[in-house]
Amino acid sequence: MQHIPFDDDELEALLDQITAPVVAAKVVEESAATASEVEPVASKRVLHPTLRAALDHFRSKLASEFALNRSQVRENWRRRTRAGEREIYAFEKKQLGIDVRPRRRFCATTPEALEKLADLKRREHREGQRRRRGKSAETVRSYTDCTSMSDAERQAHDRSLAAERSRQYRLRKKDTKS
Repeated sequence: MQHIPFDDDELEALLDQITAPVVAAKVVEESAATASEVEPVASKRVLHPTLRAALDHFRSKLASEFALNRSQVRENWRRRTRAGEREIYAFEKKQLGIDVRPRRRFCATTPEALEKLADLKRREHREGQRRRRGKSAETVRSYTDCTSMSDAERQAHDRSLAAERSRQYRLRKKDTKS
């Protein structure tokens, strides 16, 4: 397998090795042709297979960078246009005495290991609700998934939750008496 260069310096070094143009000449019999009848022959470059692969790689790299840059420019233009339209809409509604809530840009979260798409959406929704309420994961009551527990484990879990509830109840009751 041949080495395909990924480095620009290596590609430039290979481009310097391009052979001189090889002119494919027609064999013209001197008796049949004169100098005015000879047609000019186009020159053709003969490239080494490694160099051809390097050029193809370089062209595809440029094409992908161009497409990426074009999509980024298009997305920035769409974002600016949407923002301008939202400002105009909010201004028109404000003239009518109606407040328009600002649009929050969606923040994608990275999925955890082996997390299904439905679980990811549920988690994003839950965390978004917490953010909007001004809560954090520490201030929200924890949730334990009991579907994978056996009956004995589930009963022990329920007993520990009941003990915690009764402890909290006793603390609240003690504080109200004081």
